[in-house]
Amino acid sequence: MANPHASLLRNEEYQHLTQNQAYIRENMDADFMMRLVDNFYQNGYVTFNTRQDFGEIRYTTEQAACILDWLLGGTSHFYDAFCDFCKEEHPEMYDLLYVSDYSATGSETIVSVEEENNVGEDSSVLQPSRCSSPPACLMNLDKTPPQTEINIIPVISSSILSKVHKVKSVYSSSFPVRGIALLFFNIEFTDLNYPPRHGVEHDLDNLSRLFHKLNYNVTVIKNAPRDDVRRELEFQSRNVMHRNFSSLVLGFSTHWAGTNRAVACADGKSMYLHDIYRHFDNKNCPFLAGKPKFMFFDASFGCAKDRAVRIDRALNPPKV
Repeated sequence: MANPHASLLRNEEYQHLTQNQAYIRENMDADFMMRLVDNFYQNGYVTFNTRQDFGEIRYTTEQAACILDWLLGGTSHFYDAFCDFCKEEHPEMYDLLYVSDYSATGSETIVSVEEENNVGEDSSVLQPSRCSSPPACLMNLDKTPPQTEINIIPVISSSILSKVHKVKSVYSSSFPVRGIALLFFNIEFTDLNYPPRHGVEHDLDNLSRLFHKLNYNVTVIKNAPRDDVRRELEFQSRNVMHRNFSSLVLGFSTHWAGTNRAVACADGKSMYLHDIYRHFDNKNCPFLAGKPKFMFFDASFGCAKDRAVRIDRALNPPKV
């Protein structure tokens, strides 16, 4: 059977998965799958939101189908992480799926829209994921950049590409998706020194709609403790999908942590701005090198209210 995900999975891995789909579904109970997703999250393979969304799936059959879609549409690194988990938790499944001897060959390539239209049915090119329901972040599963040389062809037409290259003094925003908008919103705090921030839900709704309209993939994380914030930032800094995007948006809405150089997380622990910035410099996030990163911080020092100002409605408004 030809592997439609040849640039993501090795052929042996794809064959192992397709031949053993029924066995995998029948041998993953709810407890096994939740521990599996927790393991993926702890090791940076899935995001905070992904773990929460998965836990809200009602039926184990749907959870199993979702995991299979992740595996079939994911990468070899993700497949290996699944096998490592099975080695301890389900040795039988590990024996069925583990691929012991392979060699990475060729370079990972993303084909352009024009080239993809000219490829025959038997060619091994990158195809869209068959998973219809999971969020876009579910497919950002490659924890470690590949060791082989990467040859990337941007997923835009050659006519647009030529126009972009003519103007080198501006950033390119011609990718189909502009990037990821990662929004951290803290409304409730477990530390009583920080009062709740009522009303910011409206800001969150407005910002989410705005960045959707601007063609960003929006990820919202609410009331996250510092460890979860750091884990999400580290995951995004390694996210290979950024190479297909033109920019990044990062937003924090919370309290200042006693100084305007650090923000408070939902558990009351502080996180310095320079610690946030460093995750997306050229060293730690090479896939965003040379691309703009927009970072917004909406924070307050306490719960004091603005003083009311009495306005005489009888007065005519000033003319501008």
